[in-house]
Amino acid sequence: MQLKSLRHWFNAPSFSSTRTPYQGPKEGAALLAGDKIVKLSFVGPDQRKDLSLLNTLDPQQVRSVFLRGSSGWWGEAEVVGAEGEIHTLRTESCTYLSDAISRIGKLVSEQELYYENLRTSPEKHLEVRLQGHDWYSVMSDSYSVTRRGEADMEGILKLMKQVPAESARLLWTKYAPAGCSCPV
Repeated sequence: MQLKSLRHWFNAPSFSSTRTPYQGPKEGAALLAGDKIVKLSFVGPDQRKDLSLLNTLDPQQVRSVFLRGSSGWWGEAEVVGAEGEIHTLRTESCTYLSDAISRIGKLVSEQELYYENLRTSPEKHLEVRLQGHDWYSVMSDSYSVTRRGEADMEGILKLMKQVPAESARLLWTKYAPAGCSCPV
């Protein structure tokens, strides 16, 4: 899980008088499996004890992490996408930690359902991929953009093999620019 988000803030406070004072979040929290909440302090007398506690947490047990900034609490969690990729979700700022926990839980549930639907419906998954594809990536001067577009198209072609040919052709013509011939 994203314990690195919490670890980052333990390393951020400056104890040197030559640097600007620490401006980051003062508190954090981790929501573990079984709905256990571990609160952490990034500054003050409990900082070293809380860093030790953070280092003992099993990353597999962490469901989401939270930080309290000047505008309130915000949450972060990860979900597995339709093809096994990891997506990081974040909430907007909330006044209370309990609100942030509730919002991230709802967001995670919605996204998990969305990706599960994509996994079980290759046709819907193909439509989402075609709709989001950068059709002009091959014309980019940036190698990374071109390569990302090629990799995306390879995934699209694999999905097209899982969908009936007629459906694949209809979706292709719906989203592909004029002049791009359908590969099936």
